[in-house]
Amino acid sequence: MIKSVLVPYDGSNCSKSALSIAGSIAGLVGARVHGLFVDDIKAYSEIGVGQLLAASIVGSPAVPSPRSAEVVLKLEEQYESRLKLLKEEFRLVCTPGMLEGMFYSRIGDPAREIVEMAKTVDFVVIGHDSGSEFHAGRTSVDLLRTTTR
Repeated sequence: MIKSVLVPYDGSNCSKSALSIAGSIAGLVGARVHGLFVDDIKAYSEIGVGQLLAASIVGSPAVPSPRSAEVVLKLEEQYESRLKLLKEEFRLVCTPGMLEGMFYSRIGDPAREIVEMAKTVDFVVIGHDSGSEFHAGRTSVDLLRTTTR
């Protein structure tokens, strides 16, 4: 029985479609919708050209450096602003259908965060860019490899 549905949501057209589908499924079976937005942690660090060159010469991976405090502050402000908008969009889908929903946010590796949250729900709906041939993205592949149900 499906009691909870996870939908990773970033406001893109494909995630909007996934949210609509997740809402329909949840409405049919009386499940709770869990929305999840993950801000990619990679935005909070950078790898300079010098680091890439040095890494390629010695054959080791380049280690990212943290961004300046000013840049991180601006990124955090953008994150908060985007999060507010995404929560509102999520609410607008859940309210008309009288769906029970919770919206979560994380900063981290999107694939890892989605996989971890997928372990706590019964069903996952992930958007797909319909403009291209079907190709499972990294997140979908990680999810399929690590979940058991």
